[in-house]
Amino acid sequence: MTLALFVNILAVLNLFLVAFILFVKSGKFLPNRLLSLILIIPVMYYLRNIFEVSGYFHIERFLLYPAQALVTIYAPFIYAYVRIATGDWRWRHRFLFPISVLLIIFDILLSVHFVFFMKPNEQIACIQGIDNGWKSYVYIISSASVAVLQFFYLLDAFLKSKQIVSNCKHATDQERRRLFFVYHFTLLLFGLFLIQLPLYLIFNHNIVNGLYVPFKGVLIFCFVFYKMFQEPDIFVPIEDKLPETIPNCIVKDKKASDLLNPQVGVSPEVLDAVYVELQRIMIDEKLFLDPDISLSSLADRLKVCTHKLSLSINARSGKNFFNYVNSFRIEEAKRLLAESDKKSFSIEDIAFMSGFNSRAAFYGAFKRQLNQTPTEYITQLSKNTETDKI
Repeated sequence: MTLALFVNILAVLNLFLVAFILFVKSGKFLPNRLLSLILIIPVMYYLRNIFEVSGYFHIERFLLYPAQALVTIYAPFIYAYVRIATGDWRWRHRFLFPISVLLIIFDILLSVHFVFFMKPNEQIACIQGIDNGWKSYVYIISSASVAVLQFFYLLDAFLKSKQIVSNCKHATDQERRRLFFVYHFTLLLFGLFLIQLPLYLIFNHNIVNGLYVPFKGVLIFCFVFYKMFQEPDIFVPIEDKLPETIPNCIVKDKKASDLLNPQVGVSPEVLDAVYVELQRIMIDEKLFLDPDISLSSLADRLKVCTHKLSLSINARSGKNFFNYVNSFRIEEAKRLLAESDKKSFSIEDIAFMSGFNSRAAFYGAFKRQLNQTPTEYITQLSKNTETDKI
């Protein structure tokens, strides 16, 4: 038994074991199920390696492109896991997800062509890299596209998890352990991927795919398996409670809260209460007038994690943090613009009085929200006033 065959078999057995434990013991806990799928997806790739090393090319030819298609969805699943495990339901990347779908369809079409329209000897030649025709180059292009897509997905997931961990000082112990696990898991995947890329320039790609890639799977198994026994509460729903500073005021309208899946371990009731308290202090204390206000400073004021506050704003208002704050500033600016004739306020004065730190930022936010400039808004107000007088 060669080393490559041994490592691939070990990777298959290990990942199946961890994925089975996670899926069976997770109940309906969605992050565990996503994690189990992340561990299972590369298994077909390792099986393909096993048949290739063993010389069963007539079986491997049926796994070549299906394995490639599964590898294509590997990184999107990791991204979705990072999002959902940290309480964010926006699991689809705005730009990369459509590209992933197109690439999966492309690989499926290649698989159909490869299995049903190519002769067995052409298939084996393509697998072994003997054929230098367009069929081999198409597979290389497909593999390179998957690698580029994985890089950007993993980079985005890593930066997202790092940002959340750096702002989790108000998290509970269980929530903090969950966040750090997601961060370290993403860091491990991204680091192993970065090591893999230069190896293709040093060694034959068959050596990298047949030896390093399954070895990477074994390392991932060891990490997850170790965490399952060292910190088992990572893999159970978080007992989410209201921070002491936030009253138990729950929003009656559950329409936005329904978007939040309680299976991910984030309580919709808590996010509703956070949003209600946020609205109160924004209106009563007019915090939006501070041009240096930040998500972090608001989270400190409410004694909650920044990512939980961000989720609350996204779910209840449908806006990101900056658009949410700017919506208050625009309302204040509209009030001041209506009084500008009486008090001789310039537009620049109103911009700073509303909490904006520049005239350009004020104009941009005003135009995006009302689809007209402040000057056009004043003109419209004047016309409406004249109409009312008539």
